[in-house]
Amino acid sequence: MKFSERFGFKHVNKTIQIDTMSDELRISLWNIVYQLYLKQEQQYRSEKDYLSIHPDEITTLMWVNLWKKEIDKKEPFGYSQFQRSYKQIFFNLEWYEVYDLVEFIVKIDKTRRGVEFKKVINSILEREFSAYRMVNDSLVRNIEEHEIESIEKVINTYKYSGVKIHIQKALEHISDKNNPDFRNSIKESISSVESICAIICGKEKATLGEALKIIDKDKKIELHPSLIEGYKKDIWIY
Repeated sequence: MKFSERFGFKHVNKTIQIDTMSDELRISLWNIVYQLYLKQEQQYRSEKDYLSIHPDEITTLMWVNLWKKEIDKKEPFGYSQFQRSYKQIFFNLEWYEVYDLVEFIVKIDKTRRGVEFKKVINSILEREFSAYRMVNDSLVRNIEEHEIESIEKVINTYKYSGVKIHIQKALEHISDKNNPDFRNSIKESISSVESICAIICGKEKATLGEALKIIDKDKKIELHPSLIEGYKKDIWIY
């Protein structure tokens, strides 16, 4: 916190931004987009693996696929008019369209630059009291840092594709602010548990109930009896 804010000389806005975007938040997001994707080409020549997708490709995809603009009206990459045109568009976007852009970049840029972008984005969102955080490739309503890490660990490190797919779908279902699909998010979450339990018990086609019985019987994993009973009673609701 700044000196002026600590001693009350300057008001600190700590209102969580749910369906708004302050100038400070928008400018901060613009700055990182500009720094990593819109500056002159010579800024990007140092690390080959950092640039497996060139910023010009990303900005072209923004122009054509995200904003649906005519390709022949896009200015050449790196020129001042190019940067001005993108800035004008950015600062005229609705707050939710700015988040569309952030998600769009994260989904297509899988280089180390993209990882850096995502990390900085979450830092900005936290600092400026946004209600959203980037989890994997999606912006979701604010959750605790350890929850973000847990979800991303499953999605990014699990070698079992079935589990990863269910977790990703669960995240997508709950990420829709206007129409969050809690029911299907829970179903996908339970399916991910069923998938990993089937792998543990060695029976690919086993239902969750069957897999839990085998795991409990063989003592492959120590499971609390209440957890087993809870799954048996509640999973059929969904």
